[in-house]
Amino acid sequence: MTPDRRGPLRLGRMACLALALGVVPAASCQVFQVAAGASTLYQAQGASVLMRGAKNNATLGLGMVDGHLTAGGNWTRSLHGSLYTAGSQTIPCDLPTDLFASGHSIYALGGSINSRLRGADVFAFAGATSSNSGTPFFQGEQLQTPTGVVLIKRPLAPNLLATSEIIVSQRTSAVASLAWAPSPRWALAAAGGTGDSQPYAAFSLKAAYPRLELMASYLLVGSQFRRTSVAGVSAAEPYRDNVQITIRPVKSFTFSAGHQNFLQPALGTAPAVSTSVAQASASLRVEGVEMSAAIFQSTYGAATNQSRAFSASRRVGERLTIAGSYLESRPRDSSTNAELVANADVTLTPRWTLNQVVNRSNGQTSVGFGGSFLSNVFTLSADYETFYVPARIDRPFEQAMILNAQLYSSGALGVHGATFVGPDGQLLYTADARAIASRTPQIRDTASPSALGAMLLHGRVLETGGRPVMGAALLIDQVPVFTGSDGSFTLRERRMRTHSLTVVPAQFMDGNAYRVVYAPASIRSALNDAATEITIVVASATEERPQ
Repeated sequence: MTPDRRGPLRLGRMACLALALGVVPAASCQVFQVAAGASTLYQAQGASVLMRGAKNNATLGLGMVDGHLTAGGNWTRSLHGSLYTAGSQTIPCDLPTDLFASGHSIYALGGSINSRLRGADVFAFAGATSSNSGTPFFQGEQLQTPTGVVLIKRPLAPNLLATSEIIVSQRTSAVASLAWAPSPRWALAAAGGTGDSQPYAAFSLKAAYPRLELMASYLLVGSQFRRTSVAGVSAAEPYRDNVQITIRPVKSFTFSAGHQNFLQPALGTAPAVSTSVAQASASLRVEGVEMSAAIFQSTYGAATNQSRAFSASRRVGERLTIAGSYLESRPRDSSTNAELVANADVTLTPRWTLNQVVNRSNGQTSVGFGGSFLSNVFTLSADYETFYVPARIDRPFEQAMILNAQLYSSGALGVHGATFVGPDGQLLYTADARAIASRTPQIRDTASPSALGAMLLHGRVLETGGRPVMGAALLIDQVPVFTGSDGSFTLRERRMRTHSLTVVPAQFMDGNAYRVVYAPASIRSALNDAATEITIVVASATEERPQ
């Protein structure tokens, strides 16, 4: 067999393109982030470097995706209110009617512009799709199909939004939609057009009240409808009737019921598989005891299954919680499976918890142990969880130990790892590491831009527990500044001046979500000996606010 030399040549071109995209703006960048990882969830291993500056961002990645060596990179620049991107990019194509399935995206390589034109947000892309998908730690590309994309969002009224998605490739997909939200509590949406030469029409209703939540949609689509004919994320497409209702008549009782239909993507050119899940569940709290019951009926192609789940739990004292569950599945034309699961969770200290699980299934008993440890530097949890996997008709209940670990050193290194249960019930993992280095720009004095000066501005960004935050994003007189590995920033200027200060949590580089606890609105430079350190305090977005 003659070896295919196009792959290495294509890879070389991609690597050169990514390198060019990354090196050009590197001189103006302030923050450099290196990431590396491996994942069965994404079938990938690789590494990337991200460079971020005031108006330029660039990335360069190299790794293996599904056994193929691949490279990619991109460069973005903000100019006159528009964002320009060249290279690898992910293009979202969700619709406002997507209440039951989201995450539809296209991976592509080319050029795009995201701008505002006559009151509308306009995104335009030209290039080609990628046969490989991205990962959290790098994105590699291999050219596949020439493609053009135009996405438009335009408010027609204060509560009315119109969107349009046009994707031109081997076949054209064009869908227009309207979303009306007259109240924060409920919204209506409608969409229509074609996808991959298949008709598409959708209607949806979403309502959220203290005692009632409702999501409903009805979709008229072709039997092999896909959002687009080009390669992208393999997200299931809802079709026909989909409804989910949750009722809370009193605080201690909740009832939920629903029915969903999906077209599950298949490999290659195989036709999509129709899948449906009907379920009803209820939960009740009585005298400190949490009780729940649920029934499911699922179909995957021609296979069907009926399942039941019952559970109860109670907190004993301040440190112990006990729970028990009974799980039963009855696949058609197969024997019944039943499992009995008992759990015990013990809180040893505010930082340490332990849990034990005992499982009885098919005449066999197994015992497992887990727990969690929380600190400002290291977080580790190992918990047994039960998942309902509709695609696995013969044994839909899957019990798995879900691991999650996070490490942040006192330097610029962060490590993360986690496990997941995939749509087919298999246990998958993702592990990655990130390192951040930064350099602080000088705020130039217009009278003498070449002089560093004797006036000093310096400060530090800390979490509420005292841990420094590396890669924290600040705006000092609209000049972007990022903290170093010890959470500090330092700037010099020739004259003593007062500057506005803004903290931008959404741009923090360590991958966590933060909220600002304290930050001064302005800061003032001073002589070296007289300059005092400015302290900015942030907290994790999930941390409870003080009452």
